[in-house]
Amino acid sequence: MGQWLKTNQVTFDQVYCSAAQRAMETAKTLCLAMDYPKHKIITKLELYDFDMNSIYHYIEAIDDRYHNVAIIGHNPALSDLSAYLCSSFARNLPTCSIIQFDLDISEWVQISALCAKLSFFKHPGNLLTNE
Repeated sequence: MGQWLKTNQVTFDQVYCSAAQRAMETAKTLCLAMDYPKHKIITKLELYDFDMNSIYHYIEAIDDRYHNVAIIGHNPALSDLSAYLCSSFARNLPTCSIIQFDLDISEWVQISALCAKLSFFKHPGNLLTNE
């Protein structure tokens, strides 16, 4: 997945990750493939949650100097949050999915229902296709 992101020139200003061991391993592997310095990954206990509201409130507080961020976390929180932000996305995120939204906001605190447009959705099952 990290190689796909690098090949498609997807970059992050900041990577936030759940404190779960598996999530941290995923973040390190992803960042290594993208040449993103793994020491810049911010690990947060608040992202080790399965409720979308916790993740939502975490995102509201992101520093506005970061425009392109990655959140590495857990379901059902991320699937629920994705459906909340984008009406065209109402499905479960498979393990190791990557979804990118363009948000119609100028500050993170403005995040709200239906403020997002789907840019892409990739998972191991559709990595080699144009789905």
